[in-house]
Amino acid sequence: MNTGNGDLSISTNPLLELILSESDIQFKVVDDIEKMQLYKLAINSVLNPVTGIFKVNNGDALTGKPGEKIIELIRIVFPFFKKRDVFNSEEDFFQAVKKIAEKTSKNKNSMLMDVLSDRPTEIEQILLPIQNEVKSKVLEEIIKKLK
Repeated sequence: MNTGNGDLSISTNPLLELILSESDIQFKVVDDIEKMQLYKLAINSVLNPVTGIFKVNNGDALTGKPGEKIIELIRIVFPFFKKRDVFNSEEDFFQAVKKIAEKTSKNKNSMLMDVLSDRPTEIEQILLPIQNEVKSKVLEEIIKKLK
């Protein structure tokens, strides 16, 4: 279930743009789709595990123990995203997570829904590429816990 909202983002592709423009699908053309995907991965690498571990909605992930875990995860994964020019500082990263968490505050994201439904999560797809580079015991434990 998609609990987010917003337009579909596509890279420049005149044929696809023409097809979508003749449909009811809202979309926007993005110059750097890879950077946008990395931005989304960054948010999901922090927000999704925290909501799954603490079983809280996105908005409740910013305070108390979940909020502390958000900050810890940002510190751990930040080098991965800085290297790819997604964020310039941990503070920029935190502000991006905060913005999305507040905008979708009532949402139960996909990882939380999987945890609550006792289904496998997408934790490996989200964190393994990062873990392979940053080598963190914390990420390793989260992956094991949320598999």
